[in-house]
Amino acid sequence: FHQLPLLEIDGHKLVTSGAIERYLSRKYSLYPEDPYEAYLVESVIDLKNDQVNKFVFFKFTTKDEEGLAKWASTQFIDNLKLIEARLVANGGGDGYFVGAHATWADFSLFQFLHDAFYRPENEQHKPYFEAATPKLKAFVDRFN
Repeated sequence: FHQLPLLEIDGHKLVTSGAIERYLSRKYSLYPEDPYEAYLVESVIDLKNDQVNKFVFFKFTTKDEEGLAKWASTQFIDNLKLIEARLVANGGGDGYFVGAHATWADFSLFQFLHDAFYRPENEQHKPYFEAATPKLKAFVDRFN
């Protein structure tokens, strides 16, 4: 496809970030064999990806800062609460998103939450995130 990212592994050149993530998840047993658990992993990642796409739409496609602020203070927080509910549904939220071991969902959500709230340029949003979703905050602290 002549694009980045490009990962050379096992004698192959892999491209497109989602396909690379799935490949590595399967290779390193971070993708459940059980179809329902695989669904749980993929659905929480899809909801996360929806948030990323919405952010990109407001920030870069339409350059609508007012729309971004409104979305971030309403729908985004509501969706973070849905993501948190998925975490809580698995053992009270003190472990992983799916099952007893880390999966692709945990790595994907950690990276997303860290980038959104813990990078120096985004830390001004951290207190609101931590107040709205304390179990996600604890997850980031544990996973870090």
